[in-house]
Amino acid sequence: MNSVDILVHQTGNAYDWVHRLLGSVPQEKWDDTPEVIDSNISWQVGHLIMSYYYHAVMVIVGHQSEIIQKIPLKEYDLLFTDATARAAIGKAPPVTLKEQLDIV
Repeated sequence: MNSVDILVHQTGNAYDWVHRLLGSVPQEKWDDTPEVIDSNISWQVGHLIMSYYYHAVMVIVGHQSEIIQKIPLKEYDLLFTDATARAAIGKAPPVTLKEQLDIV
């Protein structure tokens, strides 16, 4: 395997792992925010949406209008990069976040 094949394989494995993890937690628990962690799955998924978009889309091919039309990136930037997990509770339904993660 060459370097590109290895990176593609590792990226695919990481995405698969995220989807398996998300599928193992009921969506009604995604906003639960333990004091010790001070984060929740909804915030983490929103943060992944922003990270995936920035690192896998924007940096490589630039802004993509079809994604921008489906995901409120400006709002998500405020919620899932600058805000605390508690501030983002209830701002985006888990089913929507999961669909948007799949888009990116």
